[in-house]
Amino acid sequence: MRRNLTHALIAPDARTIPGSPIAKAIMDVCRARQIDGHRLLRGTGVFENALQEAECISFSQLTKLIANAHKLCKGTDFSFQVGQALASSHYGGLLRGLEYCRDFNQVIRITSHFMHLVCPIVAFAIYRKDSQLVMIMRDPAGSYQNWVCKAEIVMSALYALSKRWTGSRLGLTFHFPFHRPRQMADYEMHLGRNLFFEQDSFSVRFDRSAVNARFEKYEPYVRHAVIGHYKKTYLRGVLLPEAIRLLLEQTPQISAADAAQLCGISVATLKRRLHELDVSFSQLVDAYRREQAVFLLKDCQMSNELSALKMAITDLANFRRAVKRWTGLTPAALRNR
Repeated sequence: MRRNLTHALIAPDARTIPGSPIAKAIMDVCRARQIDGHRLLRGTGVFENALQEAECISFSQLTKLIANAHKLCKGTDFSFQVGQALASSHYGGLLRGLEYCRDFNQVIRITSHFMHLVCPIVAFAIYRKDSQLVMIMRDPAGSYQNWVCKAEIVMSALYALSKRWTGSRLGLTFHFPFHRPRQMADYEMHLGRNLFFEQDSFSVRFDRSAVNARFEKYEPYVRHAVIGHYKKTYLRGVLLPEAIRLLLEQTPQISAADAAQLCGISVATLKRRLHELDVSFSQLVDAYRREQAVFLLKDCQMSNELSALKMAITDLANFRRAVKRWTGLTPAALRNR
């Protein structure tokens, strides 16, 4: 077991997220729809002039801003428009620095250390299947409030950025855990036509050509300078639920007591902070294990024996019962789904 967490813990109310670009993108989309700025910012503790001065805001403030905007905007394409704005009119900061990467493999390695800056509203679990890259989307706070809106913002931005960085349409597919929506035109306009519904989670999948597509502005010296600046300037860290997921990747059978110790807090503090985020340690563990089981059994079509081995479960009967509890399906039914 590792001695400590490799990422600093960030409190939801700590002002660690640069207010621009995502908050300003949300505000611009709302302003274009004639949404009153005072109503939009009500209850957030955010002031528009502070965003203009590039001050930092907290995850809680950003989440409240998204909730207000989603409630006030009447159109069905709000989330997609925000994603487009992030990739165009509010394209800057560390996000702009990523265009000097070689390919998406390099982007993923870098953003794994800077997710709280690059993409504060969504975290990713990265899985690889043969030559395919699977990015499963998670709520970094664990409670999944306004989750569809947040996931669609990031999907839209990612699709637009992939074209910007490579100069072409890549082999990306987008997966959604709900039925095919009525407003399919919005989805196809902002995400293309490779869309799959009634899936197990929100995810983005890259084929081999997309993973390895070389970026048009690849320049290692510029990239190194930009990343070096952010290493010195901003706190690199994660919210507690995502910290627990990272520890589960290292030690699948980790207990709450061990997780608290590695995070540098007491068990009571760990439980209290998770309760404040409306999630529990056991829920995080079950969600992580479900994610693993779906990928190994459904995506990779692995046998029960090999899947159990990968998940560090020694008893096959316990493995079958656990999969049934996590997914509602037996391993065989999940594999054939």
